[in-house]
Parts: sequence; C-alpha cells; structure tokens
Amino acid sequence: MRELLREQGFEKVLAAADREAALALASTNSPDIVILDHLLGPDSGIEVAEQLRSLPGFHAPVLVTTALPQKQAEAVCAEAHACECVSKPFDIVRFLEAVQMCLDGARVAG
Repeated sequence: MRELLREQGFEKVLAAADREAALALASTNSPDIVILDHLLGPDSGIEVAEQLRSLPGFHAPVLVTTALPQKQAEAVCAEAHACECVSKPFDIVRFLEAVQMCLDGARVAG
C-alpha cells in the first residue's frame, strides 16, 4: 500500500507495525488519513482507531482494511467509525477510490 500511495503522488507515507508506533507517528505528524488493518499486530484496529482519536488535535479520517467477509467488515468499520472499509484482497482502483473518498470527507457505508 505504501508504494502504491507513493506512485499516486502521496509524498509522505508513514508506516507503523503496531499500536505504539501508530500512536507515536500520529502524535508527531499531522496525517491527512490513517489506514489501519483490522488486526494491527496484537491489537484491534478498532482499539487503535479509538486511541488515535483521543490524541490531542487528531482529526484524520480512518480507513480500515480487513480480510473479514463483507458483512462482518461493515460491522468492524462501523465500530471503528471508519470513513471507508476495504475488504482484502482488494482491488487497487477500489482502494484508491476509498482513500480519495476519505480525503474528500465523504462518508460511505460498505
């Protein structure tokens, strides 16, 4: 995903392997968007999203990726208050559309 976003013109793409790294990056940078996997290391993407939103000044939309079936994915994304949810394996065009919708401030279900 990182390389794909860079190829699309995103200049600064940061990656975190776990919750602590994600929180540290978000607190020291002002991300335009955060893309979380439903399972981020031993932590749930839902928990990480909640912790990110508790950071002072954090306002970035959160996009969640998951390998869950669509119905379960929708529930996870709703619980995480994600702007968009993309099921894996995902289509590159669909992923990029979801990123753009989040950046544009659109809230799209499923």
